[in-house]
Amino acid sequence: MKKTARLYYCVSCHRQTLICSECDRGNIYCAADCAAQARAQSVRRASQRYQKSHRGRIRHAARQQQYRARQNQKVTHQGSREQADESPLNPPDKPKKTGLHCHFCGNHVAEFVRSHYVNHDWRDKKQQNGLHRLRL
Repeated sequence: MKKTARLYYCVSCHRQTLICSECDRGNIYCAADCAAQARAQSVRRASQRYQKSHRGRIRHAARQQQYRARQNQKVTHQGSREQADESPLNPPDKPKKTGLHCHFCGNHVAEFVRSHYVNHDWRDKKQQNGLHRLRL
């Protein structure tokens, strides 16, 4: 039996994304680098907020002072010899998958997709209470 999947639009690039229930953790970004970019932007904003605080300014000034001291100790050295230009081996072409597949793990999924989340906690609680049958 194929896994169920959820179809959603990435909030960054607005690309349609298909994610299987095993990979789905409430994702809102696609499998490309959108999540990494959003995370980097969030960290950058937090860093800017921190450096605007009194404690952040003091620590930043101390870090910069240490950096400048290290730069004064550096001495110019003769560079290393260039290595021979070796061309990398071409990786083998991956076979193209037909049908629907998860954009994160690549596994095949069922033809019918969801547009909402699966509440895994609800299912686990029902099974703990001895109710194994899901009612629709």
